[in-house]
Amino acid sequence: MGVVLSAESLCFSYNSLPFIENASFSIEHGEMVSVLGANGSGKSTLFALMNGTLKPHSGRVMLCGRPILELSVRKRACVVASVYQNTECRFPFTCFELVEMGTFPNGGRGGADFINEIMERTDTASLADKPATELSGGELQKVLIARALAQSPELLLLDEAMSGLDIAVKLRLTSLLRSEAKNNGMSIVMIRHDIEEVFRDSDRIIALRKGRILYDGRPHELMKEQFFEDIYDVHAEVSGNGFRITGTVY
Repeated sequence: MGVVLSAESLCFSYNSLPFIENASFSIEHGEMVSVLGANGSGKSTLFALMNGTLKPHSGRVMLCGRPILELSVRKRACVVASVYQNTECRFPFTCFELVEMGTFPNGGRGGADFINEIMERTDTASLADKPATELSGGELQKVLIARALAQSPELLLLDEAMSGLDIAVKLRLTSLLRSEAKNNGMSIVMIRHDIEEVFRDSDRIIALRKGRILYDGRPHELMKEQFFEDIYDVHAEVSGNGFRITGTVY
């Protein structure tokens, strides 16, 4: 279906210490990609490079065939939506108003009916009139995902955005995202820590270690004992389509 985003030899450092090293990959329309790695492996930094929040020290990110840093913030927002973990809302916007903000980059396209439909599909309609400052953490995360979907992005980046949600809610939202990918061609890239969910739900896995992409492939291709040792320093027993962590490497 074509490439929505490509990263070309990305390098980024904090205080002159290399953090992302020579990262190259592409994201195609309609893909669900999970990004894995231990804490400090560079996952969130990679996302910030992907959406243009950070500027690479070398290399570049291409969005729909154009360098992302040459696009205005609004033009980026017409293509890319990002949702982060533990985001706060300090102003008492209603949830409807918060979701409505997602339509602003596209000129408010869709109107109230579109926003109501998004909120129904994300199970947030009952929160429409509630101030966002009164939501629980899980409720706010659902509303922020609804806002991102209201942007109608070609690429949705989720940085641990569903980690605090109940299992049933997470399953429903994952099913919704799968539908968006399959039926509308939306590309979805998620930072995730639940390895079982990753191998079950992803089309592709990108795995980092110390800022380098060690693995990039289909789940069935990567489910090998060496993968778990290289990425997480753990031993795993792999059989059929499943695995079991048996201990640490050290």
